[in-house]
Amino acid sequence: MLDRNRSFVEKLIAQWPGVLGLLSAAVGIFIIWQVHQGGRHSGSRAGLVFIVIGLVLVGYWAMANRDDGYNF
Repeated sequence: MLDRNRSFVEKLIAQWPGVLGLLSAAVGIFIIWQVHQGGRHSGSRAGLVFIVIGLVLVGYWAMANRDDGYNF
């Protein structure tokens, strides 16, 4: 079978749980940072929810057993 070289974008798309998890955690950290800068406490739960979702997705990505040639 012919194995072609995949682009970096195709590899990122194949690893979507890890990428989405890192983005979600970054959004959660940004939300908490903005809440801290504003002196409010009403948005900190939303930030924590994004961080937890990000950690769950990264954990899923790390534990997934895939052997389709898209690994880095």
